[in-house]
Amino acid sequence: MRRHRVGGDHRPDPPPPPPLKDMAEVIEMRLEWARARFADPRYASDIASPESIKDAERVLDVLLRSTTIRHVLHADLQAKNILHGPDGWFAIDPLGAVDDLNAEAAALWVAVQDGPTSIQRRLEELHGHEALDPDRLTAWTFVLSVAEYRPYLPASARRIEHFLARTDPDELISRIPV
Repeated sequence: MRRHRVGGDHRPDPPPPPPLKDMAEVIEMRLEWARARFADPRYASDIASPESIKDAERVLDVLLRSTTIRHVLHADLQAKNILHGPDGWFAIDPLGAVDDLNAEAAALWVAVQDGPTSIQRRLEELHGHEALDPDRLTAWTFVLSVAEYRPYLPASARRIEHFLARTDPDELISRIPV
């Protein structure tokens, strides 16, 4: 056992941090949750369908194959995991993953449950950000909109339904260079 010195004491080194997941694992977990929700007859619809999952998986495949720069991500960044304290903002309860920064921005933008802003409007707000790619951001938003669709949360469901009804997965795929 290695030891390090802290203020005159010799203490054991802390254990290494857990390995970060690949974002593909995180998204597959979310899509599995969506499959379970969509299989419930109470929630089945045109959006909550196996076809929606297949479309999301096709877009996801292109995104994963074309990611060139991978970043450390929170991977569950949403309003409930962001706190404001006396020293500023803090993100809590990370899943921890490595992948495309656009996935993190899409997850935050889709997961916000309150407010009147449409998903398209939120995407437009981020399109000029220098660290993000508008086409990849929109494609990740499509994947996460399917994965996070919950018809029993009306405000969020309406925003997601509106976005998915106007988004063609084949067009998204065509705009991502592989």
